[in-house]
Amino acid sequence: MTITSDRILALLALVIIGTLLLPVPVALANSIPPSKLWVDLEYEIEQEPQLEGLQIISCGTAECTAPLLLHAYGTCDSEGCLDSSPVLSADQPLECFKARCVVVFRDNYPYVAVPPYKIVGDFSDRVRESATFSHELSRFNTTAWQITVQDTALSVTVADPSRYAPYSAYTDNFYLHFALTILLELLAAAAALGFWLRIGRRNLLRGMGYVLLANLISYPVTWVFWPSLARFQPIAIREIGALIALGATLFTGLLALLSREEGKARRNWWILILILLPLSILATLSCSFLVAVGYPLLGGLGSSSGLRPEFAIRGLPSGLTIAFSEAFAISFEALLLYLLARKTLALSAGQATLVSFVTNIFSFLAGLALSNWL
Repeated sequence: MTITSDRILALLALVIIGTLLLPVPVALANSIPPSKLWVDLEYEIEQEPQLEGLQIISCGTAECTAPLLLHAYGTCDSEGCLDSSPVLSADQPLECFKARCVVVFRDNYPYVAVPPYKIVGDFSDRVRESATFSHELSRFNTTAWQITVQDTALSVTVADPSRYAPYSAYTDNFYLHFALTILLELLAAAAALGFWLRIGRRNLLRGMGYVLLANLISYPVTWVFWPSLARFQPIAIREIGALIALGATLFTGLLALLSREEGKARRNWWILILILLPLSILATLSCSFLVAVGYPLLGGLGSSSGLRPEFAIRGLPSGLTIAFSEAFAISFEALLLYLLARKTLALSAGQATLVSFVTNIFSFLAGLALSNWL
């Protein structure tokens, strides 16, 4: 197959628009950052009741003689609940799913939201409320409260807000983990190809190059796309993850075409792929910048009208996203390795799967063992 200039331009356009392979930290910031309040429920009772409604109340006095409803979730119409509308307008109103809640707003706790506060929860078995408390609601930053659900009451303590930083899960130590993953998987690949499959030295280096290329494509999907489908994840990260998955799909299509070619055409496909990889990084930087600039405009200015919430409340359980990530990495890298090596290394589908399984399981277990030091 001859690679024409029109075909190259079309592929370049597709990849530049749709490819995000190496995500950079996304700073969703504005001149005045939104305030966030995270609430986690912890049950100290045998049978865990269902949360039907939650109210955050500003009391005014220690006796709560002038209660004012700040934020509310669900239905709280039992005795002890306030029958009024929330006074704080939110970019993303208080939303809960199972044992976690979050509210995002940019009016930054006006003076009406003064301590002490009180929490009222309407559960499937009864209404529970906390004593008044004066834990600070941080302006322009993140506040986190841990609510302990007891038999007849609620107890509120301050939690570490750094635990509730969804963006950091995608940006902190990204390149460190990436480099470590590459190193571990190359070592495992060398063992699998050299000792088990008895591949010669020259072909061994070629095979490790294939493993490296497969990781360059699959790692961002594993690190960003699948985790972004979990609960309480930033919507902007989900959008970036979708573009990353699209980019990986496009590159897989290129590699599938490459695997069918011989001689000069094969060399030309390799040149094209090596050109597109750095262009993908530039596309990532550009799209990350657009997200960083566009979110405050669309989300910050428009979300008070309900146009764009910051977090997707529902999603997959975290354990399931990990399972999907690892299953994807093993199967996807096995496919790429087979496409690349079936002619040059005479690697069968079973052997490619074996190499991918060994490399990914080794890096996963090593990552668990090293997690306390990273």
